Amino acid sequence: MTLPDKGPNLMWFPPAPPLPGDLMAERAGGRAWLLALVSRGQAGAAAFTRARAYARTAPVAHLTLEPGTVRCWSNENPGPRNDPYAYVPQPHPTIRIPVLDASQWRDLALITRHLAGRWAHQPADDVLIEITEAGARNGIHLVPTLDRCEASCPCASRADLCKHAATALYQVARAVDAQPLALLLLAGRAPTDFFAALKDPDHPSLQPRYC
Repeated sequence: MTLPDKGPNLMWFPPAPPLPGDLMAERAGGRAWLLALVSRGQAGAAAFTRARAYARTAPVAHLTLEPGTVRCWSNENPGPRNDPYAYVPQPHPTIRIPVLDASQWRDLALITRHLAGRWAHQPADDVLIEITEAGARNGIHLVPTLDRCEASCPCASRADLCKHAATALYQVARAVDAQPLALLLLAGRAPTDFFAALKDPDHPSLQPRYC
């Protein structure tokens, strides 16, 4: 479930419990996200895999998705403290992912426009997979690989991908399971704009100045 926040360009996901033991997504959209991230041979893939143990135990206070940006606030329990009222900073990693440019969105609208008529009767998960696969066949990738994700976190880790950032990436799979079209937003386009552009070749979202 998502809650309204700042309009169509931000999705806010409420507190989530730790991820299940296998850390696998339940639906096709979330699985596509994870499979792209854990592909072999990518820089940081080992760190991403090692973070699974932490992701299984770390509850998330909330997660936001914006075009090209994932923000996550963890709710770590540091254990007993001498001062129960002392402020303990919580990790809040930010992950930047590449977005499609205006020409790629125009091409994606062009190659999927003939499918739009039947999408009104299909589950959002099926729609997302059709869009993702049609784009990939034409060199347009909605799902980033791990080596294209740039993570930052105020924690003490010096790794390119700390356990907090990796947990945020795992949690995105859960978000995409709940709201499959969130993947369009992450790639740079509000779902409402993308589908409006399928009906209107002159829609403002297809103009270069939009990006």
